[in-house]
Amino acid sequence: MSGQRSSSFIIKLIILFIAFIACAVGLLYAAKYLGVRKDLPIDAKPVRTYVVDAGHGGPDGGAVGVTGAIEKDIDLAVSKKLASLLSLCGKRVVMTRTGDDMLSLPGTTGNRKGRDIRSRIKIADGTPGALLVSIHVNSFPQEKYRGMQIFYSPSDAVSQQTAEAVRTSCVTYLQPENDRKTKPAASAIYLLNNVSSPAILIECGFISNAEEEKLLCDGGYQTRLGAVICAGLTAPSE
Repeated sequence: MSGQRSSSFIIKLIILFIAFIACAVGLLYAAKYLGVRKDLPIDAKPVRTYVVDAGHGGPDGGAVGVTGAIEKDIDLAVSKKLASLLSLCGKRVVMTRTGDDMLSLPGTTGNRKGRDIRSRIKIADGTPGALLVSIHVNSFPQEKYRGMQIFYSPSDAVSQQTAEAVRTSCVTYLQPENDRKTKPAASAIYLLNNVSSPAILIECGFISNAEEEKLLCDGGYQTRLGAVICAGLTAPSE
């Protein structure tokens, strides 16, 4: 048992080391090109802070997997790994929640769920140069569906381009068979339709698929998810 734990620890160190090297190379490349993504609109404001939003929390558990995994726990675990990797790359990060909580900031209105969503918006809109990255997992009545999908705020081009960059990273490094396209957020996704800053919502996979639910609950896979999202968020474009 101690040997297995030692091997697991070494693997985690290797993954973090590789992520660190990838971030360092990306930062050097970005510095060469003045840190400007050439696919972004000329008037696009630079991202100064990544607001990492772990979906749900507290009594709002979100979706429940086929074997009982709860979405809010996966959302938070992946968000923490993403935040750590972004920080490792020298990026400023704000998390909307770091514990099992629903949010209720002063000045927000509505029922408890409404105050929670509006609090997340308030955090993003109150953070200069923010890009909101909301982390969730998907669910569907039919178990066959799987894979990451990304939605973006329909109010600006930066959100769509960021979503495409994260999707490209996911397909390149983690899910080569994933043919899901990025989509503008429908009106039902209140968060993306009401936040002022650029924003994307990442459905990391389907908790309703037993095989993917098992992956989503695995710490190593959560780290890989954090790494491909981080790579997509920070990768400069040629």
